[in-house]
Amino acid sequence: MKSSFELKNFKGKQDFNLIANISIKEQILSLEFEFISTSKLEELFSYQKDITTNKRQNNLWKHTCFEIFLKQKNTDSYYEYNFSPSGAWNAYRFEGERRGMKEIAAQEEPIIENFLDSTKKYKVSLNIKNLDIPLKELSVSICAVIETPTEHQYFSTKHTSNKPDFHKQDSFICLA
Repeated sequence: MKSSFELKNFKGKQDFNLIANISIKEQILSLEFEFISTSKLEELFSYQKDITTNKRQNNLWKHTCFEIFLKQKNTDSYYEYNFSPSGAWNAYRFEGERRGMKEIAAQEEPIIENFLDSTKKYKVSLNIKNLDIPLKELSVSICAVIETPTEHQYFSTKHTSNKPDFHKQDSFICLA
């Protein structure tokens, strides 16, 4: 299964386009964020930390962070995965919208890569192995917090609130 989404900035203005490509095969979720810009992407990420060793951290959303929320149809519970260009990550399970948050164990740490490719597109790719989530009737919300030198920008597949809120149940999009 493969899908592609254009993420929209909550404020409406966009200095760049952000595309999310997702594929799921044999319990491995691959997600790639691709930045396409008319300005220099190098400047946008010049102050970001280089990839270090992967390690779990909380509050990744306070800086540049890529997120995916996974939810089964007809249930209130969902999973949230957060990834930083620095290599930091975390994963949580919620019983309902912003309720009952628990850090979940990962069978393997995700693989996180970021690079500026030959077409001058900045890409962040990640793989989550051994998903412990049934993949039938799966809904997702794919999001990003982009920290620039002057502000935070909030991107999502769907904004459904009067403020950026990636946990809103009605912001999930069905994959199947």
